[in-house]
Amino acid sequence: MQSMRMAIGAPTPVIARFLAIFALLAVMPVSAEAAPWTAQPSWSPPAQLPSTRLANAAVGDLNGDGLPDLLFGEYDNSGPIGFLVAYENSGTVSAPAWTAAPSSWTTLNGTACKRQFNGQLHSDDGMYKPALADMDGDGKLDLMIGSRNFVCIYQNTGTTASPIWTRNASWETVLEDLNANRAYNPSMADLDGDGYPDLRLMGGGSTFYKNTGSGSPFVPSWTEEPTWGPVGKRGRGAGGHR
Repeated sequence: MQSMRMAIGAPTPVIARFLAIFALLAVMPVSAEAAPWTAQPSWSPPAQLPSTRLANAAVGDLNGDGLPDLLFGEYDNSGPIGFLVAYENSGTVSAPAWTAAPSSWTTLNGTACKRQFNGQLHSDDGMYKPALADMDGDGKLDLMIGSRNFVCIYQNTGTTASPIWTRNASWETVLEDLNANRAYNPSMADLDGDGYPDLRLMGGGSTFYKNTGSGSPFVPSWTEEPTWGPVGKRGRGAGGHR
């Protein structure tokens, strides 16, 4: 697999290793003969995340220091509403350590994520499932969030050292017709070697999208690619959990 535009500039070896592992986990089936994994408790983030439910993690260098940081999607049972929790990697290449990141790393700016389905307005009433990738080729990681009823994209309008997430609904074309009552979970990697991240979207099935964007500056666009893997019909199958 050629290098992915998911890191800032040319990825360092540690970033490339993390991204390669997560990209492979996103697209390959589980096998009984897969390489064994050894637990590393010292690498774990703080044990007590705000939610009592399972968290969804995305990994990427968000401050340009060459170390992978953590961005968790969480869920507030009292809302219900999704939210983000971020940890900056304050450790080293061989020994990550996690420090609470600035609040700007978890602030979503711009139009709120809402979708109109069957005459009803649905908002972010499920756990956030984040995915990080440089979608426009500017050297900064952008953010895609899947949740119950929607997928929204936030362009990084900050700097390589300090992300600012600003919703860009024009990047969500095609994804806007997703069915309601599905828990959508995105993952991104360059699947065709063109240097731009493609999309695998779970939610009542598994659907692959090729990034067919264009222009200068580059504007991402998503085209369903059924030949890349098993495709679940949107709106059919199990809706999954929050």
